[in-house]
Amino acid sequence: MHLVDQARASLANGKPDGAIPLLEQAIEVDVYNGAAFLEMARAWRMKGSNDKALEFAHKAEILFQDEPRRLKEVYLFEAELFREMGDHKSQEQAQSKASRL
Repeated sequence: MHLVDQARASLANGKPDGAIPLLEQAIEVDVYNGAAFLEMARAWRMKGSNDKALEFAHKAEILFQDEPRRLKEVYLFEAELFREMGDHKSQEQAQSKASRL
């Protein structure tokens, strides 16, 4: 988790390029680290790559199936991405999933 915490600090300082290598390392160490995938999604969103952000968010969604609080966080994040991408149907679906948790 130390790598994910360092990456969060980098993201909080507006430095996604500093966070991405740390998150890549965290994922290499533990491919089931949902937090690393979610933070990677946030990093790519900060870089303006919503498609890539969505790809990592989907991986986090799979890994957080047994953690309702974290899963809700992912659904809300995905809803924001879909809104930014102009995909209102997918946005509503993600918000609906989040509201059921």
